[in-house]
Amino acid sequence: MLGTNLPNVPVNDLVLHNESRILVAATFGRSMYTYDLNQDTTATGINYSQVNAAIYGLEIFPNPFTDNLSVSISSLRNVKGKLEIRDMNGQLIIELFNGYFKKGINDFNFNFSEHELLDHKLYLLILSAGGKTITKKIIRL
Repeated sequence: MLGTNLPNVPVNDLVLHNESRILVAATFGRSMYTYDLNQDTTATGINYSQVNAAIYGLEIFPNPFTDNLSVSISSLRNVKGKLEIRDMNGQLIIELFNGYFKKGINDFNFNFSEHELLDHKLYLLILSAGGKTITKKIIRL
């Protein structure tokens, strides 16, 4: 059983705050419960308080996009990584960035108006850094 302070009632909504690894459970009434996942290593076998994840955020705007795509990456420390666009079969279409992300917010703006490889369809934007991979779907109109 995960935790001792979670409700023994139906839970309507669960939210995980990734940065702090706090799980919030909302019940039908006005009750809300929190559980610190850092204190429990039995469920996963991983002590998350010892994991030093470098990348914790990837924001894309707008999505769907036409020609211009803005990407914002949040990093806890300087870390080597890359940003790629792949098709839905996993084939690499474009490597947008390969280098070091600085600590803090890293903003990128890409213009695909003259890029012939990107048809008007669904793609995967993949961020890999610090042993972590974040994947988001993007749509080009």
